[in-house]
Amino acid sequence: MVEETSNSILAKKTQSLPYTHVDIAVFVRAASSVYLHALALRQSDIVVVRTFKVSAELIKIFGIKKFLEGVGETLQHWMRVISLQCGARRAVVRIEATDLLELILRSTWHAYGSFFRIRVPLLAVQTEVMERIVATAASRYYRDQRRLSATFEPFSNVNAEASLVPLWRTLDRIEKQPASQNVAFRGALIRMAGKLKKLYRAYIAARVLSFIHGSRSEKGDE
Repeated sequence: MVEETSNSILAKKTQSLPYTHVDIAVFVRAASSVYLHALALRQSDIVVVRTFKVSAELIKIFGIKKFLEGVGETLQHWMRVISLQCGARRAVVRIEATDLLELILRSTWHAYGSFFRIRVPLLAVQTEVMERIVATAASRYYRDQRRLSATFEPFSNVNAEASLVPLWRTLDRIEKQPASQNVAFRGALIRMAGKLKKLYRAYIAARVLSFIHGSRSEKGDE
């Protein structure tokens, strides 16, 4: 009984504290910086999933406008780390990352009526994200070859495309299973997913052309 009374008094005092716009902005900026730093580091799946969850809570509590104001110029890095985890091999990480991305997109749409604040940073990092996913998969591939003492075989385009399958699944989910009944939002989200898929196909095509050009150059040198 005493504990409940103390908690209620503390809650009333907390509610009466005069938080200003600057106080909230500073807190959101500090919290989002810590979460972004955690996501950018090499962490366990549990840490990554929990960080995505608290990041989502930050947006739900303070709103997308305060979040975007707090992250400021680091918005593109946020899109980078979220997109990278959208292509994670573990489904639990991939789902949490996709949920956070959809929350940001949905909240931005409801606040501004469009994706204009998110579109450019999100599209700008996609090629880099795919490069990092493929590079990580290639490192793992060669490490396994050395460990098994297997005959050396180069990391092929088939292997590269296979490493990007989880990212494609995420894009497909965003396009075909929009988390909203708002017709305008669904249409905009489908168009956004379509652009991301075009970048995906363009990256795969560029790798194939680069491989063909490299093969022809080797034959020419011989």
